[in-house]
Amino acid sequence: MGQSCSPNFQGIDGRGPPPLSDAPQRQTRLAAHEQENEPVVPIRIGSFAVARRRRGAGPSGETWGDGWSRWYKVRREIGRGVSAAVFEGEANWQQTTPRLDGRFMSTKDLLCSSSRPVSAATCFPEQKRRIAMKRFKKLKSRSFQTELAALTRIGIHPNVVRLLESFEDFEGEDVLILEYCDGSTLFDLFNKARARGELLAEVLVARLLRQLLLALDHVHSCGIDHQDVKPENMFLYGVSMPEQRAELKLGDFGWAVTGRPSPRGTMRTPSEVPPEGAGSLWYAPPELNPPVVLATNGNRPTRAEICIGGRSDMWSVGVVAYLLLVGKNPFHAALRMLESKSIETEVVRLVAMGQYDATCHRWVQLPPEVRGFVSGLLHVQAKERPSAADALRHLFLIQRLARCPEVAPMESAWHISDRARAWSRLDGLQRVGWASVARAAAEPELRREVVITATQAMRTSSACHPGVGAGDTAYLWHLARELSALPTDAWLRSRHIWPEVVRLAFNYLDVDADGFLSPQDLVTHIVVNHKTDASTHSDAWSAVHAWVSRWGGVQGRDCRGLTADDFHMMLVSLPFDEEVPLSSNLEGVLGDDELEEGSRSAEGHRCRGGALDEELCGWGLATH
Repeated sequence: MGQSCSPNFQGIDGRGPPPLSDAPQRQTRLAAHEQENEPVVPIRIGSFAVARRRRGAGPSGETWGDGWSRWYKVRREIGRGVSAAVFEGEANWQQTTPRLDGRFMSTKDLLCSSSRPVSAATCFPEQKRRIAMKRFKKLKSRSFQTELAALTRIGIHPNVVRLLESFEDFEGEDVLILEYCDGSTLFDLFNKARARGELLAEVLVARLLRQLLLALDHVHSCGIDHQDVKPENMFLYGVSMPEQRAELKLGDFGWAVTGRPSPRGTMRTPSEVPPEGAGSLWYAPPELNPPVVLATNGNRPTRAEICIGGRSDMWSVGVVAYLLLVGKNPFHAALRMLESKSIETEVVRLVAMGQYDATCHRWVQLPPEVRGFVSGLLHVQAKERPSAADALRHLFLIQRLARCPEVAPMESAWHISDRARAWSRLDGLQRVGWASVARAAAEPELRREVVITATQAMRTSSACHPGVGAGDTAYLWHLARELSALPTDAWLRSRHIWPEVVRLAFNYLDVDADGFLSPQDLVTHIVVNHKTDASTHSDAWSAVHAWVSRWGGVQGRDCRGLTADDFHMMLVSLPFDEEVPLSSNLEGVLGDDELEEGSRSAEGHRCRGGALDEELCGWGLATH
């Protein structure tokens, strides 16, 4: 449990903050909410509590810690593999959230409680947040450990399936909670078109390939090789055939190989290819199909040959591109064999020789730049294939996507600076709170314009705003800035998922899972420098005590930390010192009525705006 607000407060591992000669004066200033005295400290997001492990069993055999079944309900099965099954699930509205008096109440009751009676239908509709749940067949399996490690290292990217939570060794199984992408894959979309005797339009194929390459460019920069790139592992949402548009997410990292992060094009830690090969037969490159003998040198491949900037995945991209543009696998000639074993052997031989079908009518009819794009990826020698970054600059993609909004030039600099000013006026806890919200909300639940803006800012900004980390976290910080500058209704597609997003964001920051954001929890999200532990730094402790003092909601309670409703009120409130003006770029997103509504303030803390936030802020979620 959290600690009381004693001057002898004990920090992480029993260590308190360093002695401060002016500690009483500091406490007085903090109680007065003098924000200008708060030290400026950088924030990190790698400390978010996404992975959860069973803590052990009590005297009566009970489990310490909350299992996945408390928070999620399983619905229908949507996929099954060798090591795991994937189910569609939904967030459980009956989960509990700590009350101010230390007892528990449901999240729905918490957010619907008010001095003004509100009907359940008005408070939240019956829809619930949908998620994908991957349940592994064996406890502590290699597949679970591999996928969890890969997704943790990759972090957040708009074209990679997002890990929301993981539960290890709960109720005798390991479970990954992933974002839900409408339940369809690129393989499904391709098969529907083929059933009509059609192929996907070139502009749609170019859009999908671009998103796949963006995902792989990020994955490879994190030191990860996917090793199983195929249409079945590319999940889609927002599909619009009239607009020739679909949003793609790369998933299923069960075959992933992790090395040390390195610059693109350099070697990573080598290891031997497994004797049985890796990945899927029809999409795997020659070097992942032992015991194949490479046609060029007669030697079996080693891991050292394929660890050059993720080039093994680039072969698979070539196979996928050929399939979408021509309508069949480039090595379909193997199907002339009668037995399945003979077919597999022939596929392996054709792949090892690089003998894809270059004579069929549809291939010959493709424009030269399209054929050049695919053939450049299907080189037998891994070092001859382009990297994902190089492939993104190919003439084929540039020409086909020239008029697409997602590749349009970056917005005006004054729009960027406008949001940056609004972001800078938030205090440290508000910024880390919005970063956790951006981590908890998935792209299928966000408006497309917001995702595009955050993505473009990640790619083109030369100078990151305060708190932005390395490339694997830059997108999340840009997304947090976008969400914090807009009324909630302007970026959230469906209001019914907001309580679940807030719950998850709160849990990310609640490191010890006691239901309170205590100073011990918050100091773990601060980084001073790579040599200094934040828990021993006076500025870090001064900042977190300022946050707890400023946003604590109820007078007279002990200071175990911020509760869930304190956290929510902090998100929808403006800073104490001044109102943050709505960005002028909202005119393209909201109508005049919504802009006017977004500028209203509620009693107590001033609300950020938007129909949903204004309503929740006025419902008395916390008393100040």
